[in-house]
Amino acid sequence: RAIGERVADIQSVTAGTSLRVTPRAITTSQKSAIQLIVDVEDGKLNKDDEGDAQGTHNAAVSTQALVEARRSLVLGGFHSKETGDRERRIPILGSIPLIGKLFTSTRYETSQRERLFIITPHLIGDQVDPTRYIAAESREQLNSAMDEVTNRHKYTDVKGMVEGAMRDLALNRVPAGMTSGGTGQTLSSLCRISGAFGSDFRRHQWYGNSSVQITVGVITNNTQQTQRFDESLCRSDRTLAVAVWPRGELRPGESAEVFVAFDSNAPSRPSRASLLSSAGGAPAKNLY
Repeated sequence: RAIGERVADIQSVTAGTSLRVTPRAITTSQKSAIQLIVDVEDGKLNKDDEGDAQGTHNAAVSTQALVEARRSLVLGGFHSKETGDRERRIPILGSIPLIGKLFTSTRYETSQRERLFIITPHLIGDQVDPTRYIAAESREQLNSAMDEVTNRHKYTDVKGMVEGAMRDLALNRVPAGMTSGGTGQTLSSLCRISGAFGSDFRRHQWYGNSSVQITVGVITNNTQQTQRFDESLCRSDRTLAVAVWPRGELRPGESAEVFVAFDSNAPSRPSRASLLSSAGGAPAKNLY
């Protein structure tokens, strides 16, 4: 809009409908959703009798919503009512002074309007993949970091599940989220039990789910002295946790339960004999 005869004063006048949507993808293990931050501004020009713009009349609505992908968000709230006279003229004849009114008609009008905005978000491609926003030479490093975080969360969940299962077994309860019964590996196949202890293969219990298996067995001190059962005797690549209940130091003839939790899906890796043990091979010859 320009004001003045010789000096122009330019002012910015905005009218019409402005729709601003800021999406944010939120993904879970079950479904994908999108958080929408919506700002809608609807306006029109105010004109004087001569048709010159005198400003704008605006209305704004702002909201936030969580919408599933490919579902629609309906946004309303814009109601307007306009009343006034509408004049119609026959071209040229309606502009003739004095007699122009003979070729002009005036009609009183009332209009009501309501606007609805329907927004349907879609997830296209791999927008939820953070590697698409970085340079190609850095993607391998980011993928490695993301895999490390995923594995850390996985083992954190397993740790909590195993701790809860051990606690339930000590309280003579079936571990939550696991089934009992069937057959499985015996304590002697999971642990290197020394001759000081005896293990009855007929006294076993097995519990498990899709990711963790637990073997419960009994050991007995067969010596005439107090012996301590070392949990490291059950160490392997698949072992997740070992517990002895009610205690690991057993008096002569005393028994205890041993809980061994292991990952049944983990691949078995070959082991070696420690050089510090009697099975570690012949001692090296003195070369000096």
